[in-house]
Amino acid sequence: MDSDIIKVATPQVGEEEVAAVREVLLSGSYVSGIKVKEFEEKFAEYIGTKYAVAVGTGTAALFIALEALGIGKGDEVIVPPLTFFATVSSVLYLGAVPVFADLDMDDLCLSPESVEQQITAKTKAILPVHLFGAAAKMDEILDISGKHGLIVVEDCAQAHGTEYKGKKVGATGHAGAFSFFATKHMTTGEGGMITTNSEDVAEQCKVIRSHGMSGRDDHLRLGYNNRMTEMEAAMGIIQLKKLDELNRKRIENSEYLLNEDEEPQGRDEGKGEPAFFPGDPHHELLDARDHRLEEVLSPARDHFQALGGYPGDHDEQDHHQPSVGDVREQQVLKESVRITWIVDYGQAQLFQKKTQKQNRMFHAYLSPLRNALTAS
Repeated sequence: MDSDIIKVATPQVGEEEVAAVREVLLSGSYVSGIKVKEFEEKFAEYIGTKYAVAVGTGTAALFIALEALGIGKGDEVIVPPLTFFATVSSVLYLGAVPVFADLDMDDLCLSPESVEQQITAKTKAILPVHLFGAAAKMDEILDISGKHGLIVVEDCAQAHGTEYKGKKVGATGHAGAFSFFATKHMTTGEGGMITTNSEDVAEQCKVIRSHGMSGRDDHLRLGYNNRMTEMEAAMGIIQLKKLDELNRKRIENSEYLLNEDEEPQGRDEGKGEPAFFPGDPHHELLDARDHRLEEVLSPARDHFQALGGYPGDHDEQDHHQPSVGDVREQQVLKESVRITWIVDYGQAQLFQKKTQKQNRMFHAYLSPLRNALTAS
């Protein structure tokens, strides 16, 4: 492969993961065993919830959590326009209707003000997406949900380790949904996790993920075959141990790329809580957007199809995908799309302006950085 080719992402795995998976393979126990249980317990402890339920994918984590919380046909679920398509498709799987609220331009997450404007008699849930290392304004979203009696499911597919006011995301709503796809902050190849403080929600998720079964032969409801394997869980246990260090390296790398100095400069912790939280280098990229990314917006837009990441073309946004049907008529402010171009494609043009030395370092440390830059 040409050494100049920039990969979208490379999973950060090593001999520890190989040994853990090998141990499971030789054990002969492959599904829903002690490794899955251990991974669930350790992940719940890391996030700060009472329960965690492992499932087959991050998408499954979303729609199983929504179903366990009673979302169904005809219910309206408020979602952001800037996210991966799985946020929307998870709502559609259940026969529910995604309703797009606009973004808060401070963090590119759901605007609480816009959310409240979209609430109708059919609204049953809010699905905030924590993205680019930034957490949605959960205090305000929870106030709105409490006032209107709504469910809140946090999409944390790109927020492993992101914090909101000292608390990890995935621990404040009725449930959180994480992905362990190969491009995420930590990976099990495929896989997902639901976090919750509700015993009933956790039990319903376990039933739904396994053919609607309780015990060996009692099918209590319609469910899915969406369990996590023991091999995936074994890998996840090791990856979870490395997560904080991987996130630290991502942040350091992004700081290096965005600073003119020779060495990375740490943030001044004395200036108070940052608007963008650890767990993803995008908080540094977004801090710089007004000063340095605007200048590369135009050429970035010209090249967006070749650069990958989230679609920047208005016609390619989730609310305009043909499979969404009538939902494509929802209005979303053009500013949301403009920021997509700036963040995802502007940064790629910015990287090309760096010196040869910086480019060599960029390639050497590309994988842990781009895992977070391009995944949802």
